[in-house]
Amino acid sequence: MLKKVTVVMSNWACETGQWSTGTCVSTPGSTFIQPIQLKIYAVSGADPTVPGGLLAKRTKKFKIKFRPSTDATNCPGSPTAWYSTGDKRCHNGLAQKITFKFGSLNLKLPKKVVYGVVYNTSGYGPHPYGYSTACATDPVTGCPYDALNVGAAAGVPNRGHDLYPDGVFLDSATGSVHCDNGMGGTGTFRLDDGCRTGYNPLVRFVAKK
Repeated sequence: MLKKVTVVMSNWACETGQWSTGTCVSTPGSTFIQPIQLKIYAVSGADPTVPGGLLAKRTKKFKIKFRPSTDATNCPGSPTAWYSTGDKRCHNGLAQKITFKFGSLNLKLPKKVVYGVVYNTSGYGPHPYGYSTACATDPVTGCPYDALNVGAAAGVPNRGHDLYPDGVFLDSATGSVHCDNGMGGTGTFRLDDGCRTGYNPLVRFVAKK
């Protein structure tokens, strides 16, 4: 039975200023609230490049931490980055885990599934917030959700198998972000394979007996 799913998010947003301009300033521990949804689908037997039926979904409002302030002193070679005292390295994004609980559903998953992480930004998502909101019209900082990403890294799963290590299931209205430049369609949640080596989403499924 599925107990929970944990997703690593990488947030590049600052409390004030922007990471890309080196003007990022964030109060330690400061957060913003972001609703995020996780959907789990069966694998389609007829066409594995599109998901099958929806098995479960969970939506939750998470407190997302702003990335720390720019640290030009400790990161002279990367003037947009912040410095981590933990791994002694400079980073632009701040990795953090969010967890969706599924235990109450008593859901037994099949051996193969497709999952999707869904949230709205100014211009994307099922219900975009639009570009006329207070944060979207702020020329200095912008909206924090526009700099929020699903965390990814190179490698293979510690357990289980990634059937498409060079691809992900993606829904984008912009053809150029697809490996096939949108030739297979845009605005549809489908397999985008062949150009994403080293960008495997960091997601963990935990089952209970």
